[in-house]
Amino acid sequence: MGIAYVNEGMYHQGVAALKEAISIDPNLATAHMNLGLAYTKLGMLDEALKEFEDALRLDPKYAKVYYNLAHITKRAITQRQSRIVIGLWP
Repeated sequence: MGIAYVNEGMYHQGVAALKEAISIDPNLATAHMNLGLAYTKLGMLDEALKEFEDALRLDPKYAKVYYNLAHITKRAITQRQSRIVIGLWP
């Protein structure tokens, strides 16, 4: 259900549903990966990174997680560079 919310752009509802799924079964790599996606959509990159790392810990061959990790790494670098340019980053 959580990924359905995320796919519909209802990210906060997706986060809540995915957190509930993880509380029931913390070993669901897919739930961690999908929660990471929801956090990414919300711009919560640190939280997304933690969930992607949890997904990989549970399933080291989960290829989609590697793709999403590359995506948020690129996004984080872009955000940091933007802050440097406008003088917000030390």
